[in-house]
Amino acid sequence: MKHRHKRSQLSLPLKRLQTMARLLKLRLLLVTRWQFLRSQQPVYRTTYTYAITASFNAGGSTAPEVRSLCVTTSISSGDRLIATFPLPVSTLIPQSISISACYIVTHPYDFTVGPVHLENIRDHGSVPVTLQTMGGSERIMLPWA
Repeated sequence: MKHRHKRSQLSLPLKRLQTMARLLKLRLLLVTRWQFLRSQQPVYRTTYTYAITASFNAGGSTAPEVRSLCVTTSISSGDRLIATFPLPVSTLIPQSISISACYIVTHPYDFTVGPVHLENIRDHGSVPVTLQTMGGSERIMLPWA
């Protein structure tokens, strides 16, 4: 079972390339493929986390959201990301799918006391940034059919 939809693009660092539904061991799995639009060079103890969330909408009811995380230390423009989302077991086949994404940059929590620069084992995460489509929407809506 394969579903292909019109390509849509998030205005920040990702572009959706393809969405497919697969039956895997009698469990429905949504597979999405994305392409990074911007590069992020490696920086000491810095990670870039992309959280892509899928909501399955089935005839007036919404299944719990399913999240796929990607954590990386560097990104090159053109790199690809495959995010998968298992359809919750108790959910009916959805009529549509809503996809949203955000990213967080995590870096070391360092501080300075007078002339001494101290490195702490703790990390500091940025405020999550919600990715938007070129039209300004925070979600991509996809029909299931």
